[in-house]
Amino acid sequence: MKKTTTILTIVLGVGVAGPAWLIASSQYGDDGSNPAAATDAQAADIQQSRTDAPSGGVEELLYARRFRLDRPYRSRWTKERTDIDRGYLVVIRVQPEYLYPHEAATPVLYAGDRPIERINVGYQDGVIVGIILGDAQPESTPIYFGSPDYPERVSAAKGVLELQGAQVRGVVARPAVEVERALSGHLDPFVSAGVSGLYREAGRLIAEFAPSEAVLADELQAAP
Repeated sequence: MKKTTTILTIVLGVGVAGPAWLIASSQYGDDGSNPAAATDAQAADIQQSRTDAPSGGVEELLYARRFRLDRPYRSRWTKERTDIDRGYLVVIRVQPEYLYPHEAATPVLYAGDRPIERINVGYQDGVIVGIILGDAQPESTPIYFGSPDYPERVSAAKGVLELQGAQVRGVVARPAVEVERALSGHLDPFVSAGVSGLYREAGRLIAEFAPSEAVLADELQAAP
């Protein structure tokens, strides 16, 4: 059976942005199986891979650029629904095992004590395009996967505990040379009137760094 995926871009209400993607239909392999549903054996292998992965599952910061919005949007990627008018648009290479899609909660990707707003799915390419919310700086902020949860349930207090746990495990900020390379060539901030412009730019980055999600990239870049 041919793979079919419907991807929707959502802006909920005025200035309230939800996740930029939703998988609205199941994804089926050519044999009719559903690769999103892991067997018990696969789940055990995935969990072991996550345990063994270095640096909290994060391999490399590929791209980082500051952004500023004239109109803030309300991010749904924290329990507090924070208003966001600045941050960093980032591209991160990660262990794909951390992104394996299934119905249960999955490890949350953090920058410091706040979830990173993930724009794409990322599993096939092992690359996440996302948004670091607020004032965190990639030069000094650890980027890592925390415990399985739903980002919209992560409170400020839970985020602090996740960061403390990561630091105990030895997770630190990315190497300075790596961050410098990720920032090079775009030191000026990306400025947009609102979040739609930010999502369009995210679509361009998905097209460049996560080509398996070309449909999502096109839809984001075509958004008004």
